[in-house]
Amino acid sequence: MSDLKIVRLDIVLAKSGKSENKILKSYYLINPDENKLYALRNGVEKRSETPNGCFEGLWEIESFVNRHFETLNIERTEIKW
Repeated sequence: MSDLKIVRLDIVLAKSGKSENKILKSYYLINPDENKLYALRNGVEKRSETPNGCFEGLWEIESFVNRHFETLNIERTEIKW
């Protein structure tokens, strides 16, 4: 029996000087390829360093994830206390 690995991938809007970052989108990846995860992280982190960055918006990240990973559709609800 092979091991099932699920990785939660959060796309986070990092705000400098603030302790909390806003999660823009979460994906649950099933047995993700480590090289593709690295390529995604590298592309997202470098997007602001170059005028023609790898990803210009969330729609491009979602397109990459949909093409290269198998995902779970997990709904999340938040209730403020």
